[in-house]
Amino acid sequence: MNVRLFIPLAIALLQPVCAIAIENGTAKIYTTSKAEGKYIDCSVSAPFSKYGQPLEGDAHIFIDLKHRFEKFIGFGGAITDASAEVYAKLPGEKQKEFIDAYYDDEKGIGYNLVRTHMNSCDFSSDNYIYIEEGDNSLESFLLDMTGGPNHLNNYCFAPVHADVETGELHYTYAYWYIGHFSKFIKPGAVRVAASSNRSQLETVAYLNPDNTLVVVVLNSTGKDIKYGMWMDGYNSPAIIKAHTIETWVI
Repeated sequence: MNVRLFIPLAIALLQPVCAIAIENGTAKIYTTSKAEGKYIDCSVSAPFSKYGQPLEGDAHIFIDLKHRFEKFIGFGGAITDASAEVYAKLPGEKQKEFIDAYYDDEKGIGYNLVRTHMNSCDFSSDNYIYIEEGDNSLESFLLDMTGGPNHLNNYCFAPVHADVETGELHYTYAYWYIGHFSKFIKPGAVRVAASSNRSQLETVAYLNPDNTLVVVVLNSTGKDIKYGMWMDGYNSPAIIKAHTIETWVI
């Protein structure tokens, strides 16, 4: 399954800022870390406390709810012939596990979109079309023109790999990384301004329709980084491990 992120091109109009009570409050932090063997593991942040202008020498993530951008539609995957053929060869319980892993909010990473191709694609067993060439009226349209033998004995669901010989599913780190977005950012969320004063820390933030703020922080370096989550004069200190991604839910 080839993963695609669907985001509208239109820029959302600025809306009134919804207040988020953070004084003395905490955030849930979900962590995936290869070094620590964590996969969207939940912990709690330090309390937010009043904090003046951060010092230039300190690493911080800055959130500004006043500046808003595009509205989020959702996450989804692309179903191709190859993924469908491999899926069909899996045991029934593994088929259910696979669907749950992608599309269940609790058991999986909460996808809400899916798409497929018309005619054959790069991930098809053979070349085929649904109409005869030159048929502009589409009178010859058929869905059973799959032609050609099945040459795909093994194929990867990216970011979930399927072994049709053993019937097992293997979850790559890409699966868990994508889950840091798709599991927590809900349809209708609006992207808000989020910036880092360190190039080693990458971040993005969305405000969900239920007024929860989701901030994703990535440390792709080989070193742990001490930083603060700063918003509207309040700060919560944190340390993100090397090669780790975190999602704050505030």
